[in-house]
Amino acid sequence: MASDRKIIDLTPLQITAANAAISTLLGIFIPVLVGLSKADRKRLRKMAAKRTGYVDSIFAALSANLGIIPASFEIARFTIDKSSRSSLILLYNTLTNMVELLSDSIMILGHQNMDDADAGLKILKEEAAHNDVIKTVLDAILDANKTPRIDHPIVGVAASGTVTVVVKAGMRFSNVGSTSFTLFKGTLITGGVLVAPGDSFVIPVGWTSMRIVNMSATTEGNYKLV
Repeated sequence: MASDRKIIDLTPLQITAANAAISTLLGIFIPVLVGLSKADRKRLRKMAAKRTGYVDSIFAALSANLGIIPASFEIARFTIDKSSRSSLILLYNTLTNMVELLSDSIMILGHQNMDDADAGLKILKEEAAHNDVIKTVLDAILDANKTPRIDHPIVGVAASGTVTVVVKAGMRFSNVGSTSFTLFKGTLITGGVLVAPGDSFVIPVGWTSMRIVNMSATTEGNYKLV
């Protein structure tokens, strides 16, 4: 395996201790933290970094001149809110760093898992060449992990019929029927593109809708648009 392989070997004891610590944090913070709706988040004023100095200066001025504060102003609540916010920011930054480390670790382990699986597949294929039991196991694995094929629906257009569809540049119109189609950009009635059975047409830049005309007066036409 690659020499730069990362080793993250957590013991059951470490996992148990981590889960216990998380339970402790949840027990402390879930009862006191608040959750906001999307509307609340949009409505509330945001205290960005540049507003921190404003809040700090007002708080310092009031704290130095308690005698001017009227009874209606809750300086004690202001003090508690400010202190709690600072503590939560420190905790948030610590937990955010931890989440980033967890995410990166999960990513690198997944990468290593895939490398190991690829190497394991090579071993199984080599063994399956002369081992029927392994071949059966390998066939089952490959079948279960086969990339599903996307079958785009076949659309029918009645004889002499016309349909208009929304398109975008790069899409491919494929004539899978036995009649010819003429394709027009938007509502145009001239300058159409003839697409014979078995042929296809790539939608060019500038086309946002397309009128599809079945040129047969007796037979339904069929197409796929991908």
